[in-house]
Amino acid sequence: MKPAVHFGAGALGRGLVIPILVQSGQKVVAVDTNSNLLSKLKEQKGYQLHISDDENNPYQFIPLYNSLNSVEENAEVIETVRQADIVTTAVRRQNLKYVAPVIYEAWKNQDCKNKQVICCENVENAGSIFRELLDKYLKTDEEKENFKNIQIPDTIVDRICAMSDDYTITSEIFHECSVDRTQDPDTHLEFIPSIDNIKGHFYRKRYLMNSYADAISFLGLEKELLYLYEAAQNEEINQYIEKTIRLYFKLLEVKYDIPREESEHWFTLYRKRLSNSNIPRELNTVARNLWDKLTLQERFVCPLMELKEIGIDVIDALRSIVRMIEINSKYQNEALSKEAISLRLEKLWCKNSIGNELYKEIMTLI
Repeated sequence: MKPAVHFGAGALGRGLVIPILVQSGQKVVAVDTNSNLLSKLKEQKGYQLHISDDENNPYQFIPLYNSLNSVEENAEVIETVRQADIVTTAVRRQNLKYVAPVIYEAWKNQDCKNKQVICCENVENAGSIFRELLDKYLKTDEEKENFKNIQIPDTIVDRICAMSDDYTITSEIFHECSVDRTQDPDTHLEFIPSIDNIKGHFYRKRYLMNSYADAISFLGLEKELLYLYEAAQNEEINQYIEKTIRLYFKLLEVKYDIPREESEHWFTLYRKRLSNSNIPRELNTVARNLWDKLTLQERFVCPLMELKEIGIDVIDALRSIVRMIEINSKYQNEALSKEAISLRLEKLWCKNSIGNELYKEIMTLI
């Protein structure tokens, strides 16, 4: 059997991607740059995964065929990829540029018809991003035609995974790892299915999971909570954010063809997962970088832009943003005047007509 090569042995890699590759019948070679971690993986020929909400089988041993250092064992990594048809990544978007030249070197003289790269990164259009990086290395028309045969689909990935100081991974029963059926009709991996409407489901997860988690984390700071699960469990916080969540339901239904009942199901599941006290995530690791999260492209403002485009009032969601700004200012010891907030929001939002509208509306609330 050919190996499946996985780049990135961090929390998501060992908590989600490697386990589902193994469950799909693959022998997996893990590639990373952390020498201490790799030594442990080699010595144990795998690692222990703690599934915190599985009462029957909370500890699972995940076997590894091999573990390689992409810096110190680069030649062996290239040779291993050359033998593989399946490559996966969980390295974060900014590190995909280091994987692309390895794929090129390994497969430039190979028939690429049955090869696939599945980028399990928590960003939109991960496959398209990686293909652009890979294309930069193609020199001849022959190489360009051959590399077109590699299936590099966009993905959606989701599993709460936490890594402790001793590299132990704690996770949950739930997992989601799917690819765009139009780009990769069949991964031949049982636990990485090809699905329709990958874009809609990406935004379903982004808004109902990520936007929700970030919002309740800031609201939780105000109540002096310590952990994200406490904020998810708090009824007062959830009542406050409910109107914003209902706006997300409307957006997903109208623009992304996700029925309201399906969104409600997913949101209930997301809140339950975030309420899991067995994976304690400190609030201050989530409630951070608010101003970076208030750009037009980010999780709080992007859905409001989309809602405005289809003529839906977003004043309730803007009230939530104002409250988060107030909380953030207090906990960052940054006493911002109305004029200072106005200047920041103007710089972030007044880049198009809809952004201008949102800016005018939110300034009536400050």
